[in-house]
Amino acid sequence: MIIVFISLFCGISKANAQKDSIIIESGIVDEKDVVLMYEAMDDHIKNGNLKGATNAAEKLGEMLSSRSLEKIIKTNINKGQAEVAFQAARMNKRNLSFKEILTALKKKNAPIDSISKYINRNITPKEAGKLQKIYIKNGDLKNSENASFISEVFLKEKEYLNIYLICIQEERIDDGILAAKKAGQKGKEALSTLLKRFTNLRDMTTSIKIATAIGGKNLTKREWTTIKKLIPPANEEEIIKFIMAGK
Repeated sequence: MIIVFISLFCGISKANAQKDSIIIESGIVDEKDVVLMYEAMDDHIKNGNLKGATNAAEKLGEMLSSRSLEKIIKTNINKGQAEVAFQAARMNKRNLSFKEILTALKKKNAPIDSISKYINRNITPKEAGKLQKIYIKNGDLKNSENASFISEVFLKEKEYLNIYLICIQEERIDDGILAAKKAGQKGKEALSTLLKRFTNLRDMTTSIKIATAIGGKNLTKREWTTIKKLIPPANEEEIIKFIMAGK
């Protein structure tokens, strides 16, 4: 056993143990403890746990190697954890590549506003087009439209319908309603089906949102009758005006 603040010569044969002399900052440790600390650090690196790996390295009086950081970056990219990968890349004095970002986005969504930060430059129209396709596939209305402003390729009605279907499947009703409004005739048909679902559930708030998206002039007599049954008499006039305005 060795006491605080003295050098420990342990001769560990671990790949990451580049120094035989390690300064232990606190506590009483022996060689087995140090081996365990290195094993813990290796596990954190393997799992892409940047914070855990960094803390473990600090306890050993070391810094994470470039190779270790690259392992952490790769693991987090494959998990879709772009922000953690970005932090590790900064520690390794580099930016993420656009290819890495595309890989991460296929696993987990990230706002387009953050992409420029990750790659440390503006997104090109061609790159925005690639992002746009991924966002549409992910059912991400806001980022799909933001990408389209850069790519200058505006979303088609069938793409809005695809976003609607994904949003409804994931219970993101508000985004689904907004997407369906831009999906043409099929979007209107989808909203009518959705309205029936929520009026049957007697969900007044969501039913009013859907009816407003359809527009009062486009609602059938049956739809109006069903909606009015959900509206409190005291608020009927105000809500009907709201639905008729379609806003």
